[in-house]
Amino acid sequence: MEKKFILSSTLIIVFLLTLNVANATTNTCALNVTLVNQDPYPAVPGEYVNVVFQVTGVSNSDCGGAKLNLLLGYPFSLDEQDSLQLLGGSTWQALVDADNSAWTVPYKIRVDKDALDGNTQIQVQYSGLSQGGFSTKKMNIAVEDVRTNFDAVLQDVSGSEVSIAIANTGKNVANSIIVRVPKQENFIVTGSDGQMVGNLESGDYSIVSFSISPTYQRNVNMSRQQNQSNALKFDVYYTDSIGERRTVNLELPVPMSMYGANSTSFTGRNYPVKSSWSIWYTMGIAAAVIIIGIGAYIKIKRDRARAIKKKNTPDWMKSKDKGRE
Repeated sequence: MEKKFILSSTLIIVFLLTLNVANATTNTCALNVTLVNQDPYPAVPGEYVNVVFQVTGVSNSDCGGAKLNLLLGYPFSLDEQDSLQLLGGSTWQALVDADNSAWTVPYKIRVDKDALDGNTQIQVQYSGLSQGGFSTKKMNIAVEDVRTNFDAVLQDVSGSEVSIAIANTGKNVANSIIVRVPKQENFIVTGSDGQMVGNLESGDYSIVSFSISPTYQRNVNMSRQQNQSNALKFDVYYTDSIGERRTVNLELPVPMSMYGANSTSFTGRNYPVKSSWSIWYTMGIAAAVIIIGIGAYIKIKRDRARAIKKKNTPDWMKSKDKGRE
């Protein structure tokens, strides 16, 4: 009998504990958060995007209210608004009285001007006011890239004139394009270093030309360099659709053979290689010319002196000289 009583008491205690746990589970603060609106969609770099989050389950009395916090990284930031928002006091009580379990939280987020295309994740923290920690959820904010891309090919090389074809291979328009050749190690611009292109829609191209010379002087090792290439660097400046001025750095390989010993390209900087024999030969010819010139000058000067002397001789001296003859 005593054993039955103990067993019954144990079962009652277990039942009561189970009931309490069930009630505690039912009354536990359980919140959820979702991103319900983004304007504009997608977000534009260099501007603001307005987002609205919705927190549900806040009417649960075990929550005692709610709190929401944003963890933002590049390319997003807040100007003045505090990232931590609280729902409590009379505002929370008004939701409870209206039997409304949803709390909407708006944010105005700044988007960096260099934000890339695609979805960028942010972290949202949320919890009941009566709770100590946070639950965390990751969400995406869509961003539209306003930049564009360029591709280039070496179109033609004629003498020192280099022509480059530049195409807008991105999806956005590029306005007020200028192509400029900066100072660099292997080449020097002998004319204007910049050229205006104008506007290029996606898929359009244009050709620019520059007068360019290599900065090296040929030497005896030139023959071993003719199969190599040097990269000509140039920059493309343009304005994107939000008015931001941007720069794209490009380069193209220019074969060394284009301005090798037997090439007519880049003639403005040709330095022919001379052997020591040809140098001595040239110096010998120059010396002979100088000696001949000096001899001729001395002879002319001597003949002129004799003519002057003969002209100034008296007649009686001339007769005497003839008699001696």
